[in-house]
Amino acid sequence: MMRSQQVVQSNPEVKRVVEDLLSASSKFDRYENRSAIREPLVLPVEIDFREGEEPLLGFSRNVSLTGIGLVMPEGCIEKKIALLTIERLHQKDSVKLLAECRWVKEYSQKWFYSGWQFINVKR
Repeated sequence: MMRSQQVVQSNPEVKRVVEDLLSASSKFDRYENRSAIREPLVLPVEIDFREGEEPLLGFSRNVSLTGIGLVMPEGCIEKKIALLTIERLHQKDSVKLLAECRWVKEYSQKWFYSGWQFINVKR
């Protein structure tokens, strides 16, 4: 038995706001210096600097074969090495990658965006 799908009309004011958000995000992406094509990926990530600092919790924004973009509540120092623990959807294990922070930018008043280059898989 087929279910009928209801078409939902967007509110013109909401549509404008969403389009503005997408446009600003697209503009931000154009200023990045990317060496590889990145794909959107939103997963929880723990950033552990292993120098007595508390790990940061953030989210991935995108990923490529060479690196990952993270959104974090705090900035970090460029060239710093960290162990990134990336949770997998619907799986009990996570992925652990050693990575170097290549750049950090203020993302908003409370968040920072950073680009990380993968070094190796941590087993």
